[in-house]
Amino acid sequence: MHCGRPIRNDYDAVSKKAAYLDIYNSYEYCYDCKLIANSVEKSQMKNRKNKFTSYIEQGKSLYLYRGDIKKTMYRFKYSNKREYAKFFAQRVVRKHGDWIREKQIQAIVPVPMYLPKERKRGYNQAKSFARELSMLTGLPVEDSLVFRVRDTKALKTLNPMERKNNLKNAFQNKKSIVQYTHILVVDDIYTTGSTAQAVAEELIKQGVGHVYFLSICIGETM
Repeated sequence: MHCGRPIRNDYDAVSKKAAYLDIYNSYEYCYDCKLIANSVEKSQMKNRKNKFTSYIEQGKSLYLYRGDIKKTMYRFKYSNKREYAKFFAQRVVRKHGDWIREKQIQAIVPVPMYLPKERKRGYNQAKSFARELSMLTGLPVEDSLVFRVRDTKALKTLNPMERKNNLKNAFQNKKSIVQYTHILVVDDIYTTGSTAQAVAEELIKQGVGHVYFLSICIGETM
């Protein structure tokens, strides 16, 4: 219901045991999303329509990050296979185009890379994906609204508290963006959601009312 990740549960068994609807619905949130809900400042979310506490209202992805797609994403990310972005964008529009229109998205924001790292690699794969998506949807890419001020460790190696501290003050906003109320943040891979939350937090601070997330791949739940 939140990040779009498939979760493993025996829903029939759960529904028989659940005495209340909200107990049943709690199984619609993955482990990582529940951690996010417990860590986000409730005061900043007081005006949200949805009860789930998060800087991101909802997310979608194309593929589960497993099997052959892992090799594809490695080439896209590290082997300069930027042409893959066009295919991914086409698949996104086919699968989630209606959702993008329904959420009244006004601009696309790619998750920024640490600038020295981007210069060394030669490109930001999230930005390449965002640009192809922009060409198909007509939505502008705003890649200067949020920037990464320091490099961070790989989140998959950290526990929840370490992830939060690792990303603390890693992003900053660059300019006023009050003209946008609905923004779509995009990245290549969504793992724990911590990076997406950090970027969305900076956008919320600048007055964006609704932040959504879209990734090419999403990791499996615990």
